[in-house]
Amino acid sequence: MRTLEGPKTPLASRGWQEYCTDILRECVALPEVNRASEWADARKQLIQLAKALINTPNEQRIIIADAHLENENIKDFDFRFCFLTRTHFNRSNLRNCQFHYAILRNCFLNHVDVRGTNFERAAISGTDMTGLKYDWHTNFNFIDWEIGKLMSPQLQQRIERDRLIAANRNAPFFIWLLNMLTGYGYSIGRVTFICASIVFGFAFIYSWIDSGHFAVGAGTTAPNSLAFLNFLMLSFERFFNASPWIYGTSPLTHSLTTIETLLGLIGLGILITMVARQVLKK
Repeated sequence: MRTLEGPKTPLASRGWQEYCTDILRECVALPEVNRASEWADARKQLIQLAKALINTPNEQRIIIADAHLENENIKDFDFRFCFLTRTHFNRSNLRNCQFHYAILRNCFLNHVDVRGTNFERAAISGTDMTGLKYDWHTNFNFIDWEIGKLMSPQLQQRIERDRLIAANRNAPFFIWLLNMLTGYGYSIGRVTFICASIVFGFAFIYSWIDSGHFAVGAGTTAPNSLAFLNFLMLSFERFFNASPWIYGTSPLTHSLTTIETLLGLIGLGILITMVARQVLKK
């Protein structure tokens, strides 16, 4: 790309917006294999021009305004710290783009592919984001957000989750662990899986302990004839704090069953709280 000389106008004028937008359009018009690299070079020059033209550091931004970039392949483009307003990206490929600390105001991102895209600390307002295609590598940790049109509940939940994860990066270990176990408040299935794993895990441990450490309550079954299903029953009883048919008789088994009972109380408490929250939301 040619060396950019820059407009003879300040950042606040319409001329700077049009200049930056025209440069972006030129890059998007190039063959797809060259687009991202050419925009990266142009972006560096635009940043230098902004610093030379503008005295206020907070206003030294690349401004993209009124650009129609629908159905385009804009993969891997770097929009960090850019200000984008009234820009149309509908049905475009924005995979692996960088919007770190960018401002998106009254833009259109309907049915856009943002898999792997980073919106870390971006400020979103009045922007339509319906039908987004995203994955677990997409970072929706917006510093501020107000979506133009109603998004799907799944996307709203994901945005809240990503922001909660970012907010808890420096949280105490117990809070971090609790958030991780609960999927940051939204994964009932994860908590259920963890509870079931605890039950089966303790049953496996019990089955490896010598049968002399256990006693059998009502019935005629001898401890030495206990099978894995018997220990699985014991584990279920301990997890749910029910009266055990089989119980430990040594310090080792007393300690294990006590630990499992405590874990069961914590796990069930978390699960009940999450279910109650989901019911109240409805």
